[in-house]
Formats: sequence, structure tokens, C-alpha cells
Amino acid sequence: MREAQLCQREGITINLFLLPSWSQSEEDVRFGYRLAESTQGRVFFTARHDLDRFVVWDYLQRRCDIVS
Repeated sequence: MREAQLCQREGITINLFLLPSWSQSEEDVRFGYRLAESTQGRVFFTARHDLDRFVVWDYLQRRCDIVS
């Protein structure tokens, strides 16, 4: 969390991509939400086969926001 706060101060957006896993606990998901909320980041829930789409979509969305 400390590193995430430092990233936020530097203007770095933290995106979390949570992939379904048998070892993923409810606490893991809660931590992801807390991290995103405290740093104004985002949490994406996606399957492995859709991960590339989410990464590219997010990059293009942020890129357009910064340019315009």
C-alpha cells in the first residue's frame, strides 16, 4: 500500500487485473479494491483469454484522455 501511495503522488495510475484462480481468496479481492480506491486506480475482472483486450482498451482510453 505504501508503494501504491507513492505511485499516486507521482501521477501513476494503478490498474489491477484480477484473473480467476482457485487460490484467489475473498481477501485478495478486497485488497484489490482497497488498493484501487486509495490510489484512484481501477480493478478489472477478466478471464485469461480476454486480458489482452482489457489492457489494450485501457491503454487507448487513457492515451486519448491525456492527449485531448
